[in-house]
Amino acid sequence: MADHLGDFELASLTERTRAGLHSILSEHKLDGVVDIRNPVDVTPILPDAPFVEACRLVIQDENVDVAMVGCVPLT
Repeated sequence: MADHLGDFELASLTERTRAGLHSILSEHKLDGVVDIRNPVDVTPILPDAPFVEACRLVIQDENVDVAMVGCVPLT
């Protein structure tokens, strides 16, 4: 979807959001697997609670007006 935004553009995540995402990913040993950029793809390896926290961080980012969340169950 991010490849076909039309008149929309991806938000630049703030440093606070990026740091929060890095903390979550590091805690779950995914910081070497997942790049912190928009769109955020945390993979279905991240457990539910940190997935929700990562979504919350992005949704609450002051640069984000709209968020689309695609949830793939923990594998």
